[in-house]
Amino acid sequence: MISTLLESKKLVSTKMETVNVMKKRGANTVPVTEPVFVFGSNIAGNYETGYGAFAVAFHGAVAGKGNGMQGNSYAIPTHDSGLHLLPLEVIENYINIFLAHAATHKQTIFQINRIGCANTEYRDEQIAPLFKGAGANCRLPGLWLRILDDESPLRIIVHDPDALLGHLPAQECLDEFFSINLPLWGMESVEIVSVGQPKSMVANDVYARAHKFRHRIIGANQNFYGGETELARSLKAVWYATHLVCFVDPDQTNDIKHVRLISLASRNGLMVEEVKIGGWA
Repeated sequence: MISTLLESKKLVSTKMETVNVMKKRGANTVPVTEPVFVFGSNIAGNYETGYGAFAVAFHGAVAGKGNGMQGNSYAIPTHDSGLHLLPLEVIENYINIFLAHAATHKQTIFQINRIGCANTEYRDEQIAPLFKGAGANCRLPGLWLRILDDESPLRIIVHDPDALLGHLPAQECLDEFFSINLPLWGMESVEIVSVGQPKSMVANDVYARAHKFRHRIIGANQNFYGGETELARSLKAVWYATHLVCFVDPDQTNDIKHVRLISLASRNGLMVEEVKIGGWA
């Protein structure tokens, strides 16, 4: 299973808060208004942290059940009951079982999270190809789409909580960043991804339109996620994107939402870049 979403108490709900959410959204009450949440599990079904805890809280995953469909989630084992990483061929077998299930439920959308690729686990280049035969109803992380098809678009979260991109100095810095990196990436264009405050989304949209970039705003169902809508939105953005570019110091600790997004991005394999006014680093 992917390790803890965020280790600091500042960045994620406490265990008691998670339990309270579970009571409200238990396995028998999960409305199927979201894609099936496919996550990496352990055979023992120990879901105290990480995506497993999120699946229990919001998608009907059942503690003690480490494999298969449960509620609005699907568990693919990547670790044994002792939380040791399974051999790649064993994980592949579980993935094939999932793909067979998805193939017989073509009307159901499955959101496949980045499983088995946390620190000290397998590389994305080892896991992503195992999903190459996934059907159209299986949605893969942006990183994996790039691995499976290098023509797949670069999806870059532009994190700009202070809407600095609405001003010329920040625009020039981002212009320089793209002028240097687009040739290195072998791309002529990118897709700008927005998550967060409306004012920053407006600035991102104006910038994207001016450069003829696609622009995707990531949202989350507040009726479904309640008080954790912001976390759900950040998770979805990180799952969708391939890169994160931020206009603030990644070491900044006084903005919980900012630190959470940076942490989620780095833990989920995204390249994180900092753009500074007057230059980039």
